[in-house]
Amino acid sequence: MIIKFASTALALAAMAVSAPAFAAPPSFTPPPCSSADVSGAGVTFLSCAGLYEGNLVAEDGPKLTEALNIISTEFGVTATSVLDKVDTGSSPVTFGIPLFGKTVVGVHWGLVGTGFYYLDIAGPITQLNIATTFPGATKGGGLSNAGIYSTTPVPEPETYALLLAGLGIVGFMARRRKSV
Repeated sequence: MIIKFASTALALAAMAVSAPAFAAPPSFTPPPCSSADVSGAGVTFLSCAGLYEGNLVAEDGPKLTEALNIISTEFGVTATSVLDKVDTGSSPVTFGIPLFGKTVVGVHWGLVGTGFYYLDIAGPITQLNIATTFPGATKGGGLSNAGIYSTTPVPEPETYALLLAGLGIVGFMARRRKSV
């Protein structure tokens, strides 16, 4: 039994050593994104993140999960879904729902990748001017699609501390009233 186990472990180790190594995907350092990439009436550019490999503007599945994680990490907001997705090759992009307030827009450029923009939109608008090609991209590929993500701000640690302090005071007052 011990010999059989040892020979199986040895065979698995040999397979792991002889397995072919896969080349890492080529690295691509995008130029910095800026307020020049996305604009519109009443649109204030807050921040951007990108360029991520592949089309991450998806309604469901692992690509949506990856996009939601990027949005949370880069902008400090919790994104839960894609509210609207538009397949287009031209700008301005017209969405089917009005945009207002703090908004995250994901944009995919053909063979280049996906970028995310965090915007503050003053009034309800349905059109955004989006750069049709990502500046400085060497892979080529124009605007493919864009999506709007539903978001909520992630509370700061100080918010939680204040909440706990408030609950502590309420508990203290309730206990004090009970003892009187």
